Amino acid sequence: MSLYEEINKILENYLSERLSFRERLLLLGKIQEKLKEEEIPLRKIEEELKCFFTEISQADLYELKKLHYFLTRFAIRVFEETGAVKDVHLICSEGRDFILKRTIEIVNSELGPFPPFVWVALGSAGRKEETLSTDQDYLLIYEDGADDEIFKGMAQRVVDSLEEVGIRKCKGGVMPTNEKWRSSLAEWKERLEKTIKTGKGPLSTLDLMILMDSRFLTGDTTLWEGFRNMMPRLVENKALVREMLEKIIFIPLPLGLFGKFILEKDGPHKGKLNLKTGGWAPLVVLIRLMACLYRIDETSTLKRIEALRDKEVLSLELSKDLIEAYHILMGIRISFQKELILKGEEDSNFIDPSLLNSQDQKRLRFALRKIEELQKLAHEIFFGGGYG
Repeated sequence: MSLYEEINKILENYLSERLSFRERLLLLGKIQEKLKEEEIPLRKIEEELKCFFTEISQADLYELKKLHYFLTRFAIRVFEETGAVKDVHLICSEGRDFILKRTIEIVNSELGPFPPFVWVALGSAGRKEETLSTDQDYLLIYEDGADDEIFKGMAQRVVDSLEEVGIRKCKGGVMPTNEKWRSSLAEWKERLEKTIKTGKGPLSTLDLMILMDSRFLTGDTTLWEGFRNMMPRLVENKALVREMLEKIIFIPLPLGLFGKFILEKDGPHKGKLNLKTGGWAPLVVLIRLMACLYRIDETSTLKRIEALRDKEVLSLELSKDLIEAYHILMGIRISFQKELILKGEEDSNFIDPSLLNSQDQKRLRFALRKIEELQKLAHEIFFGGGYG
């Protein structure tokens, strides 16, 4: 029985006009006991996480590798105890933030001091939605007039160090070692201006969507504000926005007639479905773009859904269903990640839905149908004359 159910059961008998003050005190005492039972293990998790942060802030690279390993195992243990997706997000995102900051401190002591710069999180790190296994998604901004060679060397050292610690390099190259994701503030402004004005340029529509998840990590706050103020401009070019929307709205989901899962027919993933491209990514990306179009200053997917609800873009019912869909998809993803990690196998976005029990298969179908519903709504809003 959940805490909510236990307390409600006690409150069923709490009728002040029918009870003496002693009887009411007795029932309130029982509620306090239940709350204390819930609180004690949560306090232990909080204290253990704080210990991780303290150790990380004093560690060298060798120690950081061990701490990242144990941080991941800690997240697995907490997930097994609570089943909460947001616990994994919090532990992994905040833990890796500390690891990144400590790594930059170490590199600064070796190669610095550096001119003013800001290190920015992107992707799941930017949204604070990291899971048990992740790769690096960052960009770097430095002050105008600074020598790029200095920051090229810094970026290389930080990115290599993070890989040593256990945070993989991004296969798509979204890292400051790639000059596309490293430049002065003036150069960033120039890139964005050229792309937005002409519809062509150094940044693709995918790059623009990636930038929508930008989150400050460490560095010069003035540089960050200068960069952050450009974010609303990412959706100024209507042709580019249309291209972005078409890419997301028309992504086919792996759900066929009568709720049958559409699986890979051949290749190394035969009999499996891609939970990323056919599940949580369409949800996260479409919500991201809608939030940017409606000038919502949030990076978390769940907070963006709530903000879109508050602006009455999403109905109360659909917003609740999308939040549930997000938890379902991420819960399945984390469960499969956990098994791969414990077996020592490489992370994969492909899952075999037949390994899910009947209830989880039903929940997965529900989540995919809700994403289809969101796609249809977005099509009506943006291509049916409901926007602008």
